Amino acid sequence: KICIFGKIEQLNSKYKSILKSDQWRDRIILINLPSDTEMRELYRKSFCFLYLSLSEGFGLPPLEAMSCGCPPIVFDNTSLSEIYSGYKYIIPSNAISGDVQNAIKTLLQDDEECLIHEMQKVRKRFSWDLTTALHISAYISSIHIK
Repeated sequence: KICIFGKIEQLNSKYKSILKSDQWRDRIILINLPSDTEMRELYRKSFCFLYLSLSEGFGLPPLEAMSCGCPPIVFDNTSLSEIYSGYKYIIPSNAISGDVQNAIKTLLQDDEECLIHEMQKVRKRFSWDLTTALHISAYISSIHIK
């Protein structure tokens, strides 16, 4: 099954009618704005999280998915380039459907240990302690510039 969530009401009516058609009704779930609890449950039940948004979102949704053990496939756009540098499942922001399919195939072929390793590489660089330390260091450095 495929779960599409977010601002469903903003989807083009053509796409909404296709997604709600008999052909897709049993395979696609549309959720407008899930709660944090619902999101955690979706991530835990999902094989992967496709974050194919050109909007930046500061890269937080894929990090949230990772924290629930769900490997994301993400577009390589401005903020995500920094966060996901070296991550195996990042694809160009101008990717086409075939690129997404190839990334999914790679995920299917990789064992759980590889998936966990890839997610940990990213999560280690963006832990709360490290991020806080970097910000405090930048602040202290800026004070000494005067």
